[in-house]
Amino acid sequence: ASAMATSLSLTEVAALKAEISSAKKTSMNSVRRLLTLMRETQRKDAQLVSTHGDAFLKSSAIKPVPDEERFLIYEQVAIAACECGDVEVADRCVSRLESRFPGSIRAGRLRGMVEEASGDIDGARATYAKLLQEHPSSQMVLKRMVAIERTAGDLQSAIKALNHFLNHYMADADGWAELADLYLEAGMHKQAAFCLEELILIQPHTFCHHLRLGETLLSYATNLEEKIVAYKHLCTACELCAGAHPRVLWSLLACVSSMASKKAGASSSGRGGATAAMEEIDVNVARLASKQLKKLYAKADPDLAATAQAAVLDMLGDIPDCLDD
Repeated sequence: ASAMATSLSLTEVAALKAEISSAKKTSMNSVRRLLTLMRETQRKDAQLVSTHGDAFLKSSAIKPVPDEERFLIYEQVAIAACECGDVEVADRCVSRLESRFPGSIRAGRLRGMVEEASGDIDGARATYAKLLQEHPSSQMVLKRMVAIERTAGDLQSAIKALNHFLNHYMADADGWAELADLYLEAGMHKQAAFCLEELILIQPHTFCHHLRLGETLLSYATNLEEKIVAYKHLCTACELCAGAHPRVLWSLLACVSSMASKKAGASSSGRGGATAAMEEIDVNVARLASKQLKKLYAKADPDLAATAQAAVLDMLGDIPDCLDD
């Protein structure tokens, strides 16, 4: 029932957008309904919300709106205006909220966002720092501190800010995913792998987390045992997505190729790399991955199917048992 209601709401959102965009004279009732639905369904259209939301707030249609809904609209329009760079609209909305809710942390965060949108990074940083003195574990302000460091291009400060955020909110999956991205951008692959491991603990059945961890582990693996861990995560990713994603299959085959290479590092037990690898590799899995790649390319772009097959042959030429017949 909930999914059906959401689907109907999204349909109505699309219809209202079309009506408002094409109408010579915009119906303020339609704008109000659209703003409500966009809040409920968390849909984004910053320019539309900023433009028509501001017009709604200036119109007489705002007068009968209850205070609770009215100030939600002010907040909604302020955020949208910041996102599309309409600082004047954002500033007007935030000023209204500040006068109604003096000392509010939500209004304070919005003031920082207006300063960010206007290019006053130092001012925004100071605003957020002041808020954190009074509310040191505020989730929304801590997230803005991360965003502002990323905007400023200070990678190390962004990493520090995000680590601080995750000290307070260790179960935040998006936070771990973003921190992994930052570490990869900084070339800190082992730290990124740790973040992805934490992410898998939170969302163990999401194939892309296993995929990213497997790829990250493989990128710095220097011995067979490290490659085996990467291989296991890539196999899990393949199982979770039912072999439907080419990137998963390519990464799995690349890992198999690396493990079976004559240059593969030896295991800690001293066994030879390539020989020990063949004891770990499930040739049926690799063969199925090879076969599935051929099917996917043949269906999506037959012209590329031969090229893809040649690439697979090049990767697995030393281990013919893994090739599709």
